[in-house]
Amino acid sequence: MITALLRTPVLRSAVDAAARPDEDVLAERADVLRAIRCAHPRVLVVDDHHARESAVEEARARCIPLLRVRDADVDGWELRRRETVPPPGRSEYYGAQLRRLLPQGGPGWIDRLLADLVRVSGRRLPASFRFLARRVLEDPSRYPTLEALAPVTGVGSAALRARFRRRGLSSPLDYLHWFRLFAVVYHLDTRKDTVSVAAMALGFQSSGNLARFTRGVCQQVPGELRGGDAWPMLVIRFATALLRPEMLEAWDSLDALLAQEA
Repeated sequence: MITALLRTPVLRSAVDAAARPDEDVLAERADVLRAIRCAHPRVLVVDDHHARESAVEEARARCIPLLRVRDADVDGWELRRRETVPPPGRSEYYGAQLRRLLPQGGPGWIDRLLADLVRVSGRRLPASFRFLARRVLEDPSRYPTLEALAPVTGVGSAALRARFRRRGLSSPLDYLHWFRLFAVVYHLDTRKDTVSVAAMALGFQSSGNLARFTRGVCQQVPGELRGGDAWPMLVIRFATALLRPEMLEAWDSLDALLAQEA
């Protein structure tokens, strides 16, 4: 996920152009602040106009990388763009410049989880799987339901369920729940918040709701998920139940429907 506080529409469009197919871009101030506090952006992009905002200090406190695009940088990009014959589109050209400056990869724990799933499953994860997994893992409170995924999948919950059912896959809700569970475990294990604070940050509204959720997915209560012991066990359980070879082959057939190359 990329968060951005930018004054000009052309820079906001450039960030969209620089983003990977498997990540969201949040550019509204309220969304950016929520993401800094509760989600896992890989970077906060700001211009000179927003460089002294409180959001920048909050991002630093959360160890979120900061990319400041100065007015002088944009002026230089524009001069070089105009020297190209024919000049490329401004948003696309600026996006290419931004892409070179953005941190590679994503939040480290998510990349490690996806790498663990590759090792346990024994093969590369389909693009469609990574397309959905990264979005939910980075921002679990934004995607609590299949309906919330409709803007990124392009289909409603019923159509998404039907696509999974036709391929012999478990319900997409099962995968959504496991992605959110991994976000819960990471939050509890690293931020050391109380269960109530974690529940609010992750979109569960109360500790009771969070406890019911974790029991439903992995038969454990939140307190049992703290510490490093739970993580490898959950990775193996998830891969064994929902990432068997025939399931990953079915996910492969979803690539053209859900994701571009991610």
